[in-house]
Amino acid sequence: MPTHPHWKLRRLADRALRVYERTQHIHPTIAAYSHTLVPLAQAFIESYDSLRVLGQRRATERAEGLEATETLAKTTRGWALQIEALAIIEGFTVRDVAGNSTVPDDVLNDTRAFLRMIDEHLEVNPETIPFLDLMRSSIEPMLETASREWSEAEHARGAHSLAVVQNREAAAKLAPCLASFRRTLAQVLGRTNAEYQSLRANKVSRVEAVDEGEGEALSEGPVAPPATDPGDEPADAMKDEEVTNKAS
Repeated sequence: MPTHPHWKLRRLADRALRVYERTQHIHPTIAAYSHTLVPLAQAFIESYDSLRVLGQRRATERAEGLEATETLAKTTRGWALQIEALAIIEGFTVRDVAGNSTVPDDVLNDTRAFLRMIDEHLEVNPETIPFLDLMRSSIEPMLETASREWSEAEHARGAHSLAVVQNREAAAKLAPCLASFRRTLAQVLGRTNAEYQSLRANKVSRVEAVDEGEGEALSEGPVAPPATDPGDEPADAMKDEEVTNKAS
């Protein structure tokens, strides 16, 4: 069975629903697709569009999480430099709690370790850090914010990954039904009929004329979908116009 990029299947799903509405009255074999094609196309459209939204949310949450942890890393390092310079904690160096890692998990863990070191030092040597209150009021809210932002980023990533799987499953269910619908249209309406021709996958390109009869003239070769197109693997972009529906 041919596998089409999801952007192409999304367009065909919408188009197939409209073709069904216009042709269902012509023959009962077409009308019967109300039980298969219609719900499957609607499910794929919903999952595809939801994935686009989740993809944008994932990118936004990740950017916010990285920004928050980067700010935290700079702040922790700034205070750690002062602790080291004043030799407040014997043997302490910035490298102990503020390395060069920009990985959010490392930044969060390093900051928590720094605060624990401060607490343990104060148990034995109270009132040895003159700027303690200022340091805590600076670090602790940033740590809380960064932890929350990175947690939200991970949640968005998980939701997006689940949506990718669901979208692929919806596509796998729709593709054979769509091929069957095309074959039915070919039998009932004929292969030259405009309704059948509009659903031929190998005629669908990123750029199509308003008059579908002009589509091939406007599309001179494969047109890669955007890198963020949901559901597409990188290789799909290069196969757009290589796909030929054997049932057509």
